Amino acid sequence: ETTTDDLDSLQDLSKHVSNKRLLVFLDDMRDDALKENGQCWKRFCAPFRNVRGGSMILVTTRCSEVTEGVRTMEPIILDGLKGDVFWNFFKLCVFGDGRSEIDPELERIGRSILPKLKGSPLAAKTMGRMLSTDLQASHWNSILESELWELRQEEADIFPALQLSYMHLPFYLKRCFAFCSVYPKDCKFQKAHLAEVWVAEGFVESQDIGCQYFEDLVTRSFFQMVRGGYVIPDLLHDLAQKVSEHDCFILRNDSCFDKVPQDVRHLYVLPSSDFDGSNLLRLCRYTKLRTLICEKSLGKEAGFVMGHWCTKLLRMRVISCASTDELPGSIGNLKHLRYLEISRACALKRIPSTFRWLYNLQIFYAKKCKLESLPSDFGKLINLQKFESDGLPYYPGCRMRVNAADGQGQRIVRLMKNLNQFHGLEITHVGMLTKDDAVESKLKNKKDLDELKLIFESDGLPISPRFLGYPESQYMQDNEIDMLHQSQIIQDNEIEVLQSLQPPISLKSLFLQNYAGVSLPSWFRPQNIPILESLTFRDCAGLKSISLCMISQIIGLNLIPAVLVHNNNDSVGMFLSLTDLAIYGCRNLSTLEHFLLPKYVPAMKKIAIGGCKRSLNWQRGLVLPSSLQRLSLHYCGDMFSSVPNCFNNLMSLVSLTMKGCQGIRCIPGDIWRCDLTSLELLEIRDCPDLVSIGGAKAVEKIKSVWICGCPNLKGVSGILRRCSKG
Repeated sequence: ETTTDDLDSLQDLSKHVSNKRLLVFLDDMRDDALKENGQCWKRFCAPFRNVRGGSMILVTTRCSEVTEGVRTMEPIILDGLKGDVFWNFFKLCVFGDGRSEIDPELERIGRSILPKLKGSPLAAKTMGRMLSTDLQASHWNSILESELWELRQEEADIFPALQLSYMHLPFYLKRCFAFCSVYPKDCKFQKAHLAEVWVAEGFVESQDIGCQYFEDLVTRSFFQMVRGGYVIPDLLHDLAQKVSEHDCFILRNDSCFDKVPQDVRHLYVLPSSDFDGSNLLRLCRYTKLRTLICEKSLGKEAGFVMGHWCTKLLRMRVISCASTDELPGSIGNLKHLRYLEISRACALKRIPSTFRWLYNLQIFYAKKCKLESLPSDFGKLINLQKFESDGLPYYPGCRMRVNAADGQGQRIVRLMKNLNQFHGLEITHVGMLTKDDAVESKLKNKKDLDELKLIFESDGLPISPRFLGYPESQYMQDNEIDMLHQSQIIQDNEIEVLQSLQPPISLKSLFLQNYAGVSLPSWFRPQNIPILESLTFRDCAGLKSISLCMISQIIGLNLIPAVLVHNNNDSVGMFLSLTDLAIYGCRNLSTLEHFLLPKYVPAMKKIAIGGCKRSLNWQRGLVLPSSLQRLSLHYCGDMFSSVPNCFNNLMSLVSLTMKGCQGIRCIPGDIWRCDLTSLELLEIRDCPDLVSIGGAKAVEKIKSVWICGCPNLKGVSGILRRCSKG
């Protein structure tokens, strides 16, 4: 639909096309381009007045009025495809390109149908795809002998062919396609979006089925792919409008109100300057409306107008409005509403409490609206499948990602207060949140949350050497003191925020990265996260301990000892479900001995520790749970006191990797034969102190052995010839 605003915007072209030679191609031009007594066309041509000689505008059209209104030379009449060219194209549409021989009877009938298609590729495609669904001669004959061919038509009219193709669609495809006539010509469709609307209208049961129906219509050429989506060819759009003329209507301007069918069900309002709040109130008379798509922005009147719609149009299933500053409280009257969309950016900030009454609502899109709050009962929308506000895509079972540094993170975290059905949450730049933001998110109440990933700043203020436990310079400069103060502020905030982001007892996976605190929050206890299965710490440079015997005192950042609770329940203080532990780059972590005690983590299957070379103290040894199946130790400092003793009784271990481990001198052969009896993969790299692993014979039963960068290791030459990297 051509609008004055569209044409006026072309005037900006003048400075770009001046003194240039151009070819402008306008395809399928319609007579609305000549409205206002030809003034629209003149405004369109105005930017091209100063182009170089030899420039040309090439127009294609099916409208004789356009031909006479814009031509500067005799028009060229394009005939349809003819002869064998058309027959071969038609065969391709029916049979594809993999069939050289066809049934003689089908060929006879097909050649008889061909002249009725008037040489039109569109008619050949739609008719051909329809015939391909049933290769019985009786079916083809019924098409050939249809009375629709006898309708009065122009010489080049292919409407009967298109109508026949439509009539032979299955009922469910007819209904979906006919509905699309409510959208204007050249509207670009997105498959997933249209499928959602079809579901809301009750045409299909699920979005997946809707997408399959859409693909069926594409295959039958009722939709054509273009850049950025799909369109309905104009002639097929005309057909859709004809078969749904009593159900669907497009309001183009004020004069169209007199043409709206009284029982219209689906209505589209174009953004005409004719429309305002007063005349759009007239829509309240069409009480059978199920669909209302209003592309006209009504500004501050929108809420008032919508309030009347929501009082009178109680059968509505789909509403899409360009913008509104508020949703009226009366929206709760629309008990049948399943799809609600605010398509453009607007000042909508809040949702009325009556929204909770929309218990059939499936889709709510306000993608460009910066909503600041949701009703407390928003979670009662039990049929809600998708909700999206600016920066917040949500659907039950989703895994949400929030960037707290993009200016909207705090708002989005606050919105999560009343969203309870997501399964995963990742927050980056967590330190940009305040304690109040974290408290308001109410993560502890998210009963479906099973995965939490918190990534603090990695590119913010540096943490001072003193804070990390490194020696402080005797003469610290003023800027260093300032850096220390800022780092302390960062640490204070991060500890408070993490303390306030306590997850629910349903949590199964916890990931912390770049956390500046020296210890974990008080909620990090088995009774608070009893079914935790996976735990990862990455680059938490300030973290000193993950021991269950220490908790952080949030106020003042002092560490105080905590006594483990002793009672008759042996499971208190135990992570019974924890199977995976990964610790990387926590350079201030001093010990793991308390946390890895087998009685605290009896189900542990996989441990990976890396990049803790300078800090971990292994002097007291390391006892690992016998359930362990995979162990990876990378650059973990001097392990003289722990290896090989920590390998005792690890009879379930199938994979062992050691890289850059210092202090390991000898691993007796009995370890491989008696303790690590299930081991299938052994990888040892860059262990400079290692002298012996018991000889090649000791590890001969291990399927894959990879050893390199161990210059003092003896008796392994046969291993390298026999084994390869697994």
